[in-house]
Amino acid sequence: MNISFSSDQLEMRRYGRYLLPMNTVHFYYEDIMSWSILFGLSDIDNAFIFGERPPDMSAFYFIIKRSKNVFIFQHAKNKIRTKHTMGYYFYNRKRSLRWVMSIALLSMKNIFSVFKSHESNIVVYYFMDHYKVSLQRKLQKFDVCFVKCGCPDPTQYGTLSDIPVSDRHIECFYIDEPLDKTLGLSVERERVLMKKLISHLGANVMIYVKLHPRSDKSKYSDFNQFVTVDEVYKNCKFLCGYSSGLLDFDFNNEVFVKLNECLNWVNECSTKSCKSLSYLNDVLDDIKVRL
Repeated sequence: MNISFSSDQLEMRRYGRYLLPMNTVHFYYEDIMSWSILFGLSDIDNAFIFGERPPDMSAFYFIIKRSKNVFIFQHAKNKIRTKHTMGYYFYNRKRSLRWVMSIALLSMKNIFSVFKSHESNIVVYYFMDHYKVSLQRKLQKFDVCFVKCGCPDPTQYGTLSDIPVSDRHIECFYIDEPLDKTLGLSVERERVLMKKLISHLGANVMIYVKLHPRSDKSKYSDFNQFVTVDEVYKNCKFLCGYSSGLLDFDFNNEVFVKLNECLNWVNECSTKSCKSLSYLNDVLDDIKVRL
């Protein structure tokens, strides 16, 4: 039996569609209906955890005594934020409540359940060094194997389906971010930022937008300058965005227009943090050897 732990079905599909075996049951921190699987768990061979957030760590401590193998995947390139605005908690209030509830359930089940303890094999697949350092600190009491992998291809990992890539040359390509959930911004505040982006680029510039999977599909419908697309445009003069993993794609752009921490649009030199986009293959090859 295999089990995976992730925030919701959307997250599982975005990050697990290549990595998870077919015969896997899923526990979602935000889906109360999935929590019932905890009461029938037995003979777990492999457990899969996506990330190092508080509920991920609760899932780890719950499953470590029940599963033969525990595989932890890095799913985000950025460090976990330690400070949040009140707006962030407001727009994520339902998610936060269900995370707290799932943590409580995992902890209570761990305390009161009778189980056969396993000597679990723990493997962490990472592509950013800060992720390894963080988990080394959190899991210092355990014997953990850390496997360094290439970076993920952002057109495959973190997406609901493979994103097609266009070689067509355009002036501006914007990688969307759900700023209400990421930064706690109101819809109106985000609209102001989009108007500032238009002003920064020039009123006549057409901006092609690749929506984030968690964003509202009608988000840019009121802006004539924005065109929502399903593909990635590799060749562009201006590449714009905040911190999406899709920005790590190998774009051929002249200028990167970044939304900085002060919520200003600034021009930066285009840099790539990763060279090899082999994360999925590296993980799958290593898991095959271990199983």
